[in-house]
This record gives sequence, C-alpha cells and structure tokens, in this order.
Amino acid sequence: MEFALDEFAIHLAPYVAGIFLTYWFVQRWYTHSSERRLPWRSLVLEKATWHVYLMALVSALTGRKVEYLPTPKGSNHGRVPWLVLPHLVVIVASVAAVVFALLTYPRLDDGTLLMIFFASLNVLLLLPVSVVALVPSVNWRSSRGAA
Repeated sequence: MEFALDEFAIHLAPYVAGIFLTYWFVQRWYTHSSERRLPWRSLVLEKATWHVYLMALVSALTGRKVEYLPTPKGSNHGRVPWLVLPHLVVIVASVAAVVFALLTYPRLDDGTLLMIFFASLNVLLLLPVSVVALVPSVNWRSSRGAA
C-alpha cells in the first residue's frame, strides 16, 4: 500500500486522538486530583521504555526465569548513560537513516518521506529521556528538590 504522508496523517489522526482520550480518561483513577491534566511525561516515558518490554517478551518466550529486584526509591541525580544505551543506538540509527536518505535518494517519494517521518518520530520520542539521563541538571524534578 502506498499513499501520501498527508493522507497517512489524516488516516492516523483518529487513532492518535483515541489513544490520548483513552489515556486522559483512565488517568482519573491513576493520578492524584492535583495532577488532572494531559500526562505527556508518562506517555513519553512509556514509549521510551520499549526495550524493557522487548526484553520481557524475549524472556517470556524463551522461558527464562528473571529474578525480581525492587528498584531503589531514592535518586542519586547522577549520570546514567548505560540505562539509555538502547535509546542512543536507535537515535543514532534513525538520524543516520534520515541523513542517508536525504543525501543519496535522487527523488523523495511519499514512501521515503513516510519512513523519514517514522525515523524522526523515533528521535523525538527517545531524545528527551536520553537527555535527562545524560544531563541530570535538565530534569524538571531535580530543580524542585523532588526525588
């Protein structure tokens, strides 16, 4: 199937709107009453933890037993580059793919533009989490003293 990027955006709009509306509706039972607004941070965090879900799926399919280790509830506000290594790999690969397409393709058709859009979306979703992990001073919580 092939169609233009603007047609794809029109086709995708109801799906995206449904996700946001459902998420916003469900949040009334999962958040404190003072936090009743669009939960964009948790949406980005959910999309940025794709590799955790992938590892869980592989472990489940292979029957591997995984030890349960509760996470520490404190925060050291230090750099943790190893936590975002999968993000950095995908960001670099996505940027390289976009640059490669722009430099080598003689004609950017609708399919190429769609793939450039998806690669750019990868970067847009994974970059904020990576920046917070690599540069803790930009974390909005750390400036307020919250853990």
